[in-house]
Amino acid sequence: MATFNSFSDLERQIMKDMQSAAQRSKDKIEMELFMNVNDYYDGSTPQRYQRTGTLLTSPDSTPVQGSGKHLEFSVYMNDGISYSTGTFSGAQVIDATEYGGARTIGNHGYFKRTEESAQKILDSEFNNI
Repeated sequence: MATFNSFSDLERQIMKDMQSAAQRSKDKIEMELFMNVNDYYDGSTPQRYQRTGTLLTSPDSTPVQGSGKHLEFSVYMNDGISYSTGTFSGAQVIDATEYGGARTIGNHGYFKRTEESAQKILDSEFNNI
């Protein structure tokens, strides 16, 4: 067990551990989102259009930021993706593939599944500090 000579040394170590836990959490949640988006394509093949796989480029995240007792990051679907086929914007494609609109075929709800997993990931990483 580590020994600390001052409260500030202990606080620095706790913040370092929290930063590491936040980074691991971000990486795991982002991977979870990517895997869930990848699963969207499993077991289905549209008849009226050819998939480009562009949706797989959408999972993204911000760096872990903050100081003191506040750290934050975001994991999200980047709607700035563009499609060479069809007339939908990236945001419209993400919406349709998440909620099952526009007759999209696939495992809808990938972002919702990721949100449901995020708290478990955070709890797991921060409980190990």
